[in-house]
Amino acid sequence: MSFLAPLYALGILAIAGPIILHLIRRQPNENLPFSSLLFLNPTPPRLTKRSRINDWLLLILRAMVILAMALAFARPYLRDSEKKTVTEPGRRVVIMVDTSASMNRQDLWQGALSAIEETLQQLQPQDEVALLSFDETPTLHVDFNHESRLQAAQQQQLILNAAKSLQPTARRTELGDALQFAAEFSVNGSEPSETDDTDMTIGDIATGNDTNPSSTSEQGSMQIVLISDMQTGGNLRSLQSYPWPKSVSVNLKSLQSSSASNATVSIMPSSDEDQRKEQRRLRVENANTSAKADFRLSWVANEKILPGSQNIQVPAGQTRVISMPQPSQDCTGVRLEGDDERFDNEFFFVQHEKTKHQILFWGPTAEDRRRDLFYYLERLPLSSQTREISFKLADKKMLSRADPQLHPLIVLAQPINESAFNPLRDYVDQGGTILCVLDDPAISGVMIDLVNRLTNSAWTSEPESTTDYVMLSNLAYDHPLFANLSDPKFNDFSKIKIWNHRSLLPTSTITSDTTTKIVASLDNSSPAIIQNPRGQGQVIAMTFGWQPSQSQLALSSKFLPLIDAMLTFQDTGNVASSVFIGESPLLPFSKTATLTLPNGETTTYQTKQDLESIDTPGVYEYSNDGVTKKFAVNLSRQESQTTPHAIEDFESLEIHLASLSAKSGLVERQRQIKDRELEQRQSIWQWALLAALILISVETLLSAKPRTVTTLDTQTT
Repeated sequence: MSFLAPLYALGILAIAGPIILHLIRRQPNENLPFSSLLFLNPTPPRLTKRSRINDWLLLILRAMVILAMALAFARPYLRDSEKKTVTEPGRRVVIMVDTSASMNRQDLWQGALSAIEETLQQLQPQDEVALLSFDETPTLHVDFNHESRLQAAQQQQLILNAAKSLQPTARRTELGDALQFAAEFSVNGSEPSETDDTDMTIGDIATGNDTNPSSTSEQGSMQIVLISDMQTGGNLRSLQSYPWPKSVSVNLKSLQSSSASNATVSIMPSSDEDQRKEQRRLRVENANTSAKADFRLSWVANEKILPGSQNIQVPAGQTRVISMPQPSQDCTGVRLEGDDERFDNEFFFVQHEKTKHQILFWGPTAEDRRRDLFYYLERLPLSSQTREISFKLADKKMLSRADPQLHPLIVLAQPINESAFNPLRDYVDQGGTILCVLDDPAISGVMIDLVNRLTNSAWTSEPESTTDYVMLSNLAYDHPLFANLSDPKFNDFSKIKIWNHRSLLPTSTITSDTTTKIVASLDNSSPAIIQNPRGQGQVIAMTFGWQPSQSQLALSSKFLPLIDAMLTFQDTGNVASSVFIGESPLLPFSKTATLTLPNGETTTYQTKQDLESIDTPGVYEYSNDGVTKKFAVNLSRQESQTTPHAIEDFESLEIHLASLSAKSGLVERQRQIKDRELEQRQSIWQWALLAALILISVETLLSAKPRTVTTLDTQTT
């Protein structure tokens, strides 16, 4: 027999009460005074025999009443042999190991492999286990063994072999995205997919209501074993808006490096003053836990240290900026010496020679500056550290001999001669950009015909609207022309009024042409800016002018980034001197393009998948059709933030933390549920309560009968 509330069974001990009361000797109820004994000292009676129970039947009835009441409150039940055992359901365990750049520190990776082996030893035969790694993206290596095709030992050996084949990469850590991926993978039992057609909502996952039949209904618990150095550079922001599933717990296995010292170096952008003084500014950051403060900076070229090294002192948790003389042209980076952790002690860069370009303008000039397109165009500060942009009023020969490398942009504000048409078409095919400005209504028809011929399309014009002014609307911020203005701080075009514009109508040919894009419209639904690619270049048409007589565009802050985007739309000459691993160098893909890696190997550069080859820091070389460009690739700065996250950082995100060996409590809960069902079905407590009532009634009747009290003779002296 078992009890649902066993503490109430302690009430059985109350049986001792009636027994004690029955053993206590009764005294006479009345005392009769005798005058002859008035002056004698009272002497308590002495028992001549042991106390004994005179009424066994009444005692037994009272004890049985207490026993029945205690049993009724303890809720007794009888367990069936089939219900005695409840098997422990298998857990669903996801082992996620950090393979980001910070795991290259000293013995961290060996510690990660040891943590994986320790985790596998804590698993039970009925557990399902999977392995995934993560840096900036999570990658699944071993899935759950749903169909039990492999035994537990085989599955664990498969995971161990897969883990040993991994190595830390040079990519940044996106810890929040990886945890979200692992949580959804644990709940769904399969790799998350954007096209996954399931009925489960995020609310269901957060509350533990899983509609997947192979999920929590068959699993004892779901746990994520996070093996990482927990660096603060690992981004957790994506979890702030993610409802963490209550059914998923996380076991943190934090790896600690034997050295707490870490410093990193980077090159700051060069200013005009730096160029005038022929120097470069370097920034050195030292970790909060670092025990070293003295470092040495040196320029390097192909792994060789150049003359001109300098010492610098940076206390722990601080940042210092130092100026060093401009290095030689063959310099490829700067190296930090004196640090225990060397994975982030070198910063690569490429010193581009300043290229010269000209923007050609073909159109009339006016004495009234309010009507002159070229006046406002040539005042744009488009030059930068890597390029020098000048403006030139073109003649017929320049148009016919335009070179996309020297003239990245040609502005056409008036019709061209027929002899210049074919050269301009070839100019676009070779990668040039032509901007046609339809600011003059007298020649707008001819200019539209020019656009149609260059783009093999068909636009028609209609009479202008007589409204006061129009404004830009429906701008394609995902298009390269407006990508720099997509931020909410800069995408307000409501202050740009357009006084005059040309109205265009697309024919059915344009409607079916997917290459033609209307990147901006007017609020009257008329196209404002259209773009059509041709060959390696593009043709852009604006239905209004930027001079004040036409619009307020030239007087706004949007004019400069718009024209600059036309220059860099397909520009391969303005490659950044340094990008971080995981970022694209913005070089055009081509069947003939190749990449030379830092180790000297050459690979193709045809599709986005080829970006995966840019996975180590160093200087890369891009080649395509005789054009060669160099760019540097560096570690993400956040990988140098090696101070570990505090446990509170995870708890604040409502992530349930638990060790892998901790019992989930599911077996105990299932056993309690089964016990409660048995107790309710048997209802023994009702019979015990009925028995108690019957016994109370019998005891009441027996105790009401008069009893003869036998007293002992008192011995006096």
